[in-house]
Amino acid sequence: MKSREEIISKITELTPEFEHAEEAYFSSIEEKQSGEDIYMADFIKLESEYEILKKEIETLQWVIDSEEN
Repeated sequence: MKSREEIISKITELTPEFEHAEEAYFSSIEEKQSGEDIYMADFIKLESEYEILKKEIETLQWVIDSEEN
């Protein structure tokens, strides 16, 4: 198991990637809602990247939180 410091470091490392993926994902949703054509494969890729990073950060945070209790 990784140390608390390694987990926090990984969260810090993933956060900018997550923020970029989140921005791209929600931007593509806005584009879709405004009627712009978006290739479904591109949208699925953006959604997948966003969800994977989100889940990884949530899981790492859960590990930290569970160690504190």
